[in-house]
Amino acid sequence: MKIYSKNQRATKHAEAVLAEIKRCKDDPVYFINQYGFCGKGQALKLWPHQEAFIRELHTNKTVIALKPRQSGLTLVTEWYIIWKIVFEQNQSIVSLLNSTSQYGHCTNNVAWKLANLPQELKPTLHYQDASKISFSNGVTVRFMDYKSASSNGLRGLSIDFLHMSELAMQEKQIQEDLWMTVVQCLAKPGKSAVIESSPNGRDNLFAEMWHNALAGNHTFTPFRVYVEDLPHYSDTWKAHALAICSQKGYSQDYDCEFI
Repeated sequence: MKIYSKNQRATKHAEAVLAEIKRCKDDPVYFINQYGFCGKGQALKLWPHQEAFIRELHTNKTVIALKPRQSGLTLVTEWYIIWKIVFEQNQSIVSLLNSTSQYGHCTNNVAWKLANLPQELKPTLHYQDASKISFSNGVTVRFMDYKSASSNGLRGLSIDFLHMSELAMQEKQIQEDLWMTVVQCLAKPGKSAVIESSPNGRDNLFAEMWHNALAGNHTFTPFRVYVEDLPHYSDTWKAHALAICSQKGYSQDYDCEFI
């Protein structure tokens, strides 16, 4: 057995830490699988479709995802944002929410996730309030509700990464008003955006964007999650879901049909 001196052990430990940091920086899927958690600190191991989604986000600047309920895309996007906070610099990130009541929860949630990372991965917190959290590396995350964002709330902001969750659940006019501002915010090269939503009818912006992306007529890359991709899916589970939400509700919420 080879015996190392104290200095040699310290050097080898430092090399291992640097190698781990590099691996995390190079591969957000590895970072999330290694350090991600959900609920009350329960380890987060990505499902295959979640891994594919993160790789799609990391490869393509703009992604639109059609998903069944309970597919976990919102959660893994939150962890991708954590990865960006840790490993990128001078980034302006905006996440759109359904309600202003979620603001404090979200900034606290970001701070909590970062606080539970190993010390060598933690960025230095610079500022935090109910709707904004920023770090010494120049990364800022803002949370905004759809209604405020659609009424010029985004105007004037420089956005590097925009996350829109459940866009289809917003009123049609809010979706359209919001998009007029989003287009201007993302006009410069290098900007990124992800839209992930279940369908909610045919006559709205999300439905139009999804079908245009499928046809290759949009800058967004389409990403589809099928209900059969979910690990809890089974014939028994499907029968239970059908009994609860009816055939029409199941077709929309889980089979992702635009009804």
